[in-house]
Amino acid sequence: MYLFFKKLLEKLHLTYKGKSIFTKFYWGTWLDRRRNGFDITDTWNLDYTFAKFMVPRLLAFTDCLADKNYPTGIPSSILDELIAKYKHKGYKYKDNYQFEDEEINKKIESEAQDKWFHIVDTITVGFQDFLLEDEHYTEWEKAWNAVLEEINSGFKKCKNKAQKAKFLKQYHVSYFDYINKKVDIYYLSHVLRKKSLQLLSKHFYDLWW
Repeated sequence: MYLFFKKLLEKLHLTYKGKSIFTKFYWGTWLDRRRNGFDITDTWNLDYTFAKFMVPRLLAFTDCLADKNYPTGIPSSILDELIAKYKHKGYKYKDNYQFEDEEINKKIESEAQDKWFHIVDTITVGFQDFLLEDEHYTEWEKAWNAVLEEINSGFKKCKNKAQKAKFLKQYHVSYFDYINKKVDIYYLSHVLRKKSLQLLSKHFYDLWW
């Protein structure tokens, strides 16, 4: 009778991390989860565990940034850059991130929101790229090959070195690396993930609303 129900439940996919719940492995990790809120298997690949945790929450955070009903903040570092930019242009500054010209204040707020949204989106996409390669490699490879083909096509249309270097810069690709045939899908993915981690490090304490 036990074996019958065991096989029946396994057919119903009552498994945990690929293992049947009718094993010492399952009950051992169940005790871990009860005691600690996680089990030892989370530490096999902490990078993957962290990415799985972060991506859905970053996506939700991005939704909050896009929703006017949420009082989302803008990092002061972004505002400071824009304030300096408009001061340099000659606009009269009062205090507390406010200029005398209200139109400039609105423009700065809009630019700051767009920049912050782009930063969070870049962080998110970097971690999504990591998960996609691990979980759906064929789709990941196809997507990056399409980007590489786009780069190759655009590069050929450029008339001189200056134009080519400027074009490649849009993709954060080094002209020297490209002409030396170092740019492939792994190169592009690495550039994206590196940028994602740099932005996460810089803005880690800004991820609030």
